[in-house]
Amino acid sequence: MFEIGNTLREARLRRALDITDCESATKIRAKYLRALEEEQFEILPGPTYVKGFLRTYAEYLDLDGRLVLDEYESRFTSRENHPYSPDGDPNKRRAKRRRSREARVLLIASAIVLLASTGLWAGFAEDHSAPVSVIAPPPQAKPLTAVFGPAGAKPTYIEVRQDGPKGATFFTPGAVPVGTARTVQAQPPIWVYVGDGSGLRLTVDGVLVPTPLGKTEFRVLAGGVIQPSTTP
Repeated sequence: MFEIGNTLREARLRRALDITDCESATKIRAKYLRALEEEQFEILPGPTYVKGFLRTYAEYLDLDGRLVLDEYESRFTSRENHPYSPDGDPNKRRAKRRRSREARVLLIASAIVLLASTGLWAGFAEDHSAPVSVIAPPPQAKPLTAVFGPAGAKPTYIEVRQDGPKGATFFTPGAVPVGTARTVQAQPPIWVYVGDGSGLRLTVDGVLVPTPLGKTEFRVLAGGVIQPSTTP
């Protein structure tokens, strides 16, 4: 048989620890640690919390927690000391129930502190505090004005559509006579097919644009850039 309180106090002093140091490490309030060292177990919410705090405190002080609990149970656990004993005083039972509620709140708060201190909530905090990045849509290309006409003394067959060979047709495909032109105002890219004839003369926004020779197809991109292509 040994004195629980003195054993705890001596173990703490051997390690040159202050009560506040132990409180910070174990997350047990200082007044409860003092109660354990003074064996004033009635200050704690009840036997369950006494046992839990005893074991935690003893093991933190490098003592045998099981041995300390065995000593407590052999000396202090009895029918008369049970918080719900019919022989107990009603006022004491109410006080113990109140302390029990306080202890539950304390344990929950201690668990939250432990989780925060070990970084388990770090990822959660980052995920919910980081600003949401909004990706702006790419700027839309400005509409261009394209003028199509024969490059020589013969009519030229041309076909002009939006995006590709299956896109919307800007005008009825066919031969453009010499001395005439077809004008298209559209959002690039514009798909162009050139068939038989004397070739194509193309201006984009008033600037003459060189195009592939002979039968060909290509896209007119923003700024009048020509992109050769083949029909899929």
